Amino acid sequence: MQNRLATSLAVLTLALAGQAWAETPVLTATCPRAGDINQHPGSEGYTYDAKGPGGSQWTGENPETGIEYKVAFVSASYKASTQAVICDYEGDGDAGIRLTLKAVQDWKPSQDTDWKDGFCKSGETSRCGFSYSALITTQ
Repeated sequence: MQNRLATSLAVLTLALAGQAWAETPVLTATCPRAGDINQHPGSEGYTYDAKGPGGSQWTGENPETGIEYKVAFVSASYKASTQAVICDYEGDGDAGIRLTLKAVQDWKPSQDTDWKDGFCKSGETSRCGFSYSALITTQ
């Protein structure tokens, strides 16, 4: 009787764990490559965007510049308070672009990357990959 109860409990536990795993998909992403960033001049500086995962958009702005920048990826960070991944790009002189992907649910650094304590410094976006369960968009 105790063996049957223990076996039933074990099967139930595995079933529930499997259900929880199935409900929390693991998706992966990286910061956009510098060449994939669109730069748009506006009345107050430049705005930036790039295609994000699942139809989302990376966005950024720099009201202080009046020129288009040539930049390279330098780092990424995760801000838990706003659930945002932030990607930084730098170029010659004061050239700099920062893109943000907001509402990243269940963020975690991907395995075999350069993340440490929510910060990733690398010249390659692939070294700063991350996983998440969903992006919550507001309409």
